[in-house]
Amino acid sequence: MTGRSIAALALPAGVFIMEGFDIAAMALAVPRLEGALGLAPAGFGWVFTALLIGLGAGGALIAPLGDRFGRRALIVGGCLATGLFTLATATAASITEFLIWRLLTGLALGACLPNVSALSAELAPPRLKATIMAVVSAGIPVGLAIAGFAAPGLVAASGWQGLFLVPAAAAVVLAVALWLVLESGAPA
Repeated sequence: MTGRSIAALALPAGVFIMEGFDIAAMALAVPRLEGALGLAPAGFGWVFTALLIGLGAGGALIAPLGDRFGRRALIVGGCLATGLFTLATATAASITEFLIWRLLTGLALGACLPNVSALSAELAPPRLKATIMAVVSAGIPVGLAIAGFAAPGLVAASGWQGLFLVPAAAAVVLAVALWLVLESGAPA
């Protein structure tokens, strides 16, 4: 395997790690929003659900376009959209705004993640396919754990918004890196 092949397999794991962090961000932010914005935690049930609805809808309705337009386009576009919508979440000031941004974030992740999984399977050497798929998918719990450990420091440094700024920045960096690694002519 070449360095480019290894990067093409490692970066998708980064997408799953970013997703795990992003999923945890809302749950970690909610307890801090009552003091900061006067929003009661009890009102966030639909906000949590919106991300999951978006993931499902994006996976079912948008992700299949990767077969038609290429995985690279859906993965890079999904990462960029995730970054922008997660960044927008950091500007939310009402439950409705959180709901909209989390739904859109879910749609973007849903468009991206099935294509990341498919690409990982396509790029993996046949004898390591199952192992690589397991390692890439393990990124979600890794991201959840990182978010939990990093939350106190992020909140201390930049308030609850920091919980969304980190995955937003990670998504944009991953989009650029994936664009470069999966450039035209590379298997994608």
